[in-house]
Amino acid sequence: MKLQIRGGNAAIYRNGEVRTDTSSGCPRMFKLRSYQFQPAITEPRTLKVFKIGQMFEDWYGDTNPQLEKEREVRFDINEDVEFIGHIDYSDEDFLYELKSVTSKNTFREVFKKQKPKMQNVLQLATYMVALERDKGKLIYGSFTNTLQYDMLEELDDDKFEEICDTLKPDATMEFNITISDSGIFSCNGQELDLQVADIVEFWEAAAEIICDEEVPAKPAQLDPKSYFGPCSFCELKNICANEYDSWDQFYHTVKNFVACR
Repeated sequence: MKLQIRGGNAAIYRNGEVRTDTSSGCPRMFKLRSYQFQPAITEPRTLKVFKIGQMFEDWYGDTNPQLEKEREVRFDINEDVEFIGHIDYSDEDFLYELKSVTSKNTFREVFKKQKPKMQNVLQLATYMVALERDKGKLIYGSFTNTLQYDMLEELDDDKFEEICDTLKPDATMEFNITISDSGIFSCNGQELDLQVADIVEFWEAAAEIICDEEVPAKPAQLDPKSYFGPCSFCELKNICANEYDSWDQFYHTVKNFVACR
């Protein structure tokens, strides 16, 4: 079985370092996942956030039945590593990536300032390059009026399910992502500091990282203005604070941590 880089592990590789704003793009985390090992998510609030995201995707599909749902993206990076992911929706013109919003900070950034999160742009950009498509739509659905992130922890399961029975987004925001003939990405017509070459270089670097026997370096922050860094909500951040002599030592430390939770 080949090792895998997944679509959700989107990041860029510049000046010898991986840059990302979420733990999913962390080289240590995507190397763990490449070996079919991923710490199970058990935190109730996080599970609720995932369900809200899935319900947003379902709602969008129901309101746009002409779209093709969950198109698989798969190709070989090299003889040992493959890329695999799923685009939420697609049609003849666009690829669609959907993101639910429950955080007040994200709502201000996306809906008030009308600026997409760079990490989300990067994930859609990854699929666009993989499928050789030059147009995509990044679509946010806000649930901050009904299921704000801060209230999810105290919301009991029965009440959460009751709200979910009739759940739909309070508002939506759409960003058009395009690639120019010269390989530069733009958002709503404004050029971004992102090129097709950045995506390809990350795939090549990620393949080398997961095949190497060393513990990967910690990631750098992708967007310096982002409210949170890649380690902010990672349950392994205390483990990563220590030094390790080899990947095996790190890997078994993580496995023991997960088994003892």
